[in-house]
Amino acid sequence: MVFDLFHTLADPEESRPRDFDRAGQVAGVLGVEATGFRRYWDDQLAELVISPDRPADRAAAYARARGRQVTPAQLASIDDVLGRYQDLALEHPRPEVIAALESLRRRGYRLGLLSNAHERDVRAWERSPLRPLLDSVCVSCFVGKAKPDLGAYRAVLDALGVEGSRSAFVADGGGGELAGARRAGFGLVVLVSGPALRSGLRDREQVAALEGEADLHLAGVEELEGALDGR
Repeated sequence: MVFDLFHTLADPEESRPRDFDRAGQVAGVLGVEATGFRRYWDDQLAELVISPDRPADRAAAYARARGRQVTPAQLASIDDVLGRYQDLALEHPRPEVIAALESLRRRGYRLGLLSNAHERDVRAWERSPLRPLLDSVCVSCFVGKAKPDLGAYRAVLDALGVEGSRSAFVADGGGGELAGARRAGFGLVVLVSGPALRSGLRDREQVAALEGEADLHLAGVEELEGALDGR
């Protein structure tokens, strides 16, 4: 069984203010014009999700290319802006998520993680209570492939030592990951919508559009065991 990470097992939006503007705040720390930095940062994020580079270094490179000095204190501040809420989400997942994973493990399921994330997103992973509950962890910035690339799904299935046809993929559906899981041959594709709905990341119309890509639609992973029993 393979899980997405953010907005499935852990949700940074639960503590992040809805008007929080990461790119704008980083631009402010660097003292650069925000609009131009946002364009640059959007391009960088697409690269960082499949690169082990530290995002703060990429941000600093933008300022240095424009003749600005970047101090260690500024780098630390950028690091905090980029990862503060991901850290909180990883360190404090919902208790019902932990309980659900523990129960699935007791039933003999091998559990894997497949996440599209840059290095700063997952730096707190070693401190997360989720970590000991997963048998295999594949994060795109270290694997070099991101969902919905079929190579990303193959990486986690190979690490788990299981066939896709005998596995379930459980995720919130961002970035075409459910359709990608279907193409990768997963036997069961599960949409989890509760975290994204609670935070306002998606509305019900957007969730409804994702339902056609899944075999099951659940509010949260805590419903997964019961849903599997009913199949």
